[in-house]
Amino acid sequence: GGKINMLEVYLFINPISETCYQTEKKIIKLLAQAQNKIRFRVLPLLTLSTVSFAMQHVGVSNSIEHQVVDTLYKASLDYEAALFQGQKRGRNFLLNVQECTLRNNFKYTDEMVEKVAFKSHLDWELFKEDRQSDLAVKTFKKDQRIAAEMQITTYPEVVVTNTDFPDYAFSLNPQESFDILQKFILHPQDSVLCPNNHTQYLHSAKLSKPQKTVK
Repeated sequence: GGKINMLEVYLFINPISETCYQTEKKIIKLLAQAQNKIRFRVLPLLTLSTVSFAMQHVGVSNSIEHQVVDTLYKASLDYEAALFQGQKRGRNFLLNVQECTLRNNFKYTDEMVEKVAFKSHLDWELFKEDRQSDLAVKTFKKDQRIAAEMQITTYPEVVVTNTDFPDYAFSLNPQESFDILQKFILHPQDSVLCPNNHTQYLHSAKLSKPQKTVK
């Protein structure tokens, strides 16, 4: 056959949201059915909307806003550190962290993280070093830049690119438009270049090289 076309799927999430947790699981299932090669990345998104969402969900007063932000940030960095031990382990870690924080009213403790790390088959000593490292912070910042370039402000949000059509990428909300995502993943050749009101085209020239946006 000819060259294999490859899809890249980026899922932007709030690391402590139930919706994102459910959506991730759904997308992982969907990707398992795909015929073609797919590179899947889950990126933490830490924006004002992520924070205010978390606040509403915990039903807390603004006085502990910094605690919620702290949890979001720590969970994001720990996820980045877990990814150093492989995408799949990193994703398992993320799912387990989400489950735990949701159950424990957003409390985020080292003790919990250690349990989750073992459950996710991470090398704990290595992980302990990595979660303190500059590299985790750098990776996190890089992911925030990618989100900004892709104009992602809400979550969960998916961006799909197709190597056969490098000029286009599109973004959609997987909760509202899961069927569209499904069509695109399972039949990428049919569904290219037919934007509709659920998807938004992003010109991928923007995606490949970070461009300075002029304010």
